[in-house]
Amino acid sequence: MVVVEAIVNALTSLAITSVPVQHGNVRTLKVASKATPACVSCGSISAKQDKAKAGYCNRCSKHLWDLANPIKVRAQRLHGNATKRAKAFGWPKPDFSSSYIEDKILNGHCEVTGIPFDLTTVYSEYANAKNPWVPSIDRIDSSKPYLKDNIQIVVYMYNVCKSEFSHTDVLAFVDAVHKRENENGIKA
Repeated sequence: MVVVEAIVNALTSLAITSVPVQHGNVRTLKVASKATPACVSCGSISAKQDKAKAGYCNRCSKHLWDLANPIKVRAQRLHGNATKRAKAFGWPKPDFSSSYIEDKILNGHCEVTGIPFDLTTVYSEYANAKNPWVPSIDRIDSSKPYLKDNIQIVVYMYNVCKSEFSHTDVLAFVDAVHKRENENGIKA
């Protein structure tokens, strides 16, 4: 009887509780304790709290950090994507860091159009719909790699146009639209 009492006291001192956890279509109960507490945000129980903000699992902690640092996150993504594309094309790694991109984003506007950047995430039912004003890396000469002297940080809309056509073609298109709107008395 003394042994059972000792076990009950030990379990009570650990403040063990069960927490419902959803894994796909399976809902289970997982035991939380002081050693592996449940995340205060999502309720998951994970030993992966080594890099997390107190009380949060790593995933929720990263999500909170991402929300608090949108410019840094965007710069890191742009740099990572440029590095992947460079490797895929057999080019050298970019000769700039994500902090170089971050500094350019902090300038606040597209290096070609002067349009202010907007880091708001736009959700849509269409897979390719994005915010046209988010920062994007444009290679000035698309046949050359991602190097400091061959990139500029532009709004996504310009980069989409430029990915298929030259800067001159994009300017001719924009000029034609502008002239047509002026002829029809449409104000931008």
